[in-house]
Amino acid sequence: MRISILKPGPLSTIQDHGRHGYRQLGVPLAGCMDKVAATIANLLVGNKGHEAVIEMIYSGMTFIADTPLLIACCGGGSKIMVDGQKIPLWTPLFIPQGTTVKCMPDDQGCIAYIAIAGGWDVPEILGSYSTYLPAQIGGFHGRALQKEDELSNNTNISALSGRILLQLHQSNQDINHPKWYVNAGRFVDYGNETVRYTEGLEYDWFDEKAHQALSTARYFLDRQSNRMGYRLAGQVLRARTEGHELLSTAVMPGTVQVTKSGEIILLMADCQTTGGYPRIAQVIQVDIPICVQLKLGEAIRFEKVSLTEAENLYLTQQKQLAALGNTIRKLFA
Repeated sequence: MRISILKPGPLSTIQDHGRHGYRQLGVPLAGCMDKVAATIANLLVGNKGHEAVIEMIYSGMTFIADTPLLIACCGGGSKIMVDGQKIPLWTPLFIPQGTTVKCMPDDQGCIAYIAIAGGWDVPEILGSYSTYLPAQIGGFHGRALQKEDELSNNTNISALSGRILLQLHQSNQDINHPKWYVNAGRFVDYGNETVRYTEGLEYDWFDEKAHQALSTARYFLDRQSNRMGYRLAGQVLRARTEGHELLSTAVMPGTVQVTKSGEIILLMADCQTTGGYPRIAQVIQVDIPICVQLKLGEAIRFEKVSLTEAENLYLTQQKQLAALGNTIRKLFA
């Protein structure tokens, strides 16, 4: 299966679940910003959840199917148009050869994923296919996708992918997809403005006034945001306990840092491995996709939960994703 890029969109890269096991060497995790949407896209085409996908930020990508394709598009901020017809997301799609597919911006969210049967075929670098743009490694030549790039799938597709393709490939002339789609809200409450967090290791450096502000104020996505971190505009947290100075220490996606001026930075997939700002909070894993899909000017609120609750929510979400995989296998048995 192969596509040719006619228009790459604002920022389209190859990503997977990230570069694990090298953070002690200063290598960032990278990978998909919204791992849940990417995982579901992979499951829908019969892949394992961590295979390489195309991540589109603010959509806008156009490509032509050089061969028949089995793909799925999941996430926010994108709608698929073919010959003026809107094609559904969150379901497997058969795309016939010669079809021009336009991924156009949509109002809901800002990051979407395209999975293909077998995963996109790019070199594995340090155990991952993910693009890390600052170092120009991974993905497709270590860079964002460009016009005239040609991408192919890994031809060693699973038996499940083969069955899905066989059932949907009724005619080489027509786009085809099931009548059902995955309800993303069962996995992530994308429409919820409330994002849950656990206390960061420097939480006690801030007084009760700062704690109260963090849990009651609304914070808006600022223009100075990217895959490394989202800057959140809102009530500043200046009530930092005097006499403390933090050396660079470990951070990860979801870490909420507070700058000296009291501004909040929420670290994202491409964040550095260490940072020098105090960590007031850690957004729980299941709510990171809500933050990821924020558009400029949109707001979130923070709500504190216990570490035990955060772990239980994560385990529940993982069980739900596993159950989805089992359901897809049964539907295409």
